[in-house]
Amino acid sequence: MKQKSKKNPVGAPRSTSPSKEELIKLGKDLVEWASEKTDEKRTSFSFWYAIKHDFIQEEWKLFKQKEEFRPYYEKARALLANKIHSDELEKGMAHRYIRLYDRDLAEEEDADKDADIQRKVNAAKSLGDRAKSQLDLFLEKEKK
Repeated sequence: MKQKSKKNPVGAPRSTSPSKEELIKLGKDLVEWASEKTDEKRTSFSFWYAIKHDFIQEEWKLFKQKEEFRPYYEKARALLANKIHSDELEKGMAHRYIRLYDRDLAEEEDADKDADIQRKVNAAKSLGDRAKSQLDLFLEKEKK
């Protein structure tokens, strides 16, 4: 019977997060990519992380949370948004881009919408509690 190699255990390879230095280097590359002049229409960071660097979305999400990478991401996001707004994108495409192609923006909009719904639910509960209290007071007065 053949023994399994200890060097290549069964299962998915262990993934590790890039070092702080690597994250800074990637961040600088992202800013450069977002700001460089090109005929290519860049409408999503996935062009950078998936196509240029072969990262998957889950890795991208982790990068954005790292303090070494986040400032570069924020700057690149502003640069890319500025380019998109200043480019002569067809209005229909520019409008659809917001929700369909920019996952980061869609996630942020979804989070804002969820928070807004939660505020409305809390406000409705508060109004309901106040109305119930007022009704209880009224009924108490009527009993007397």
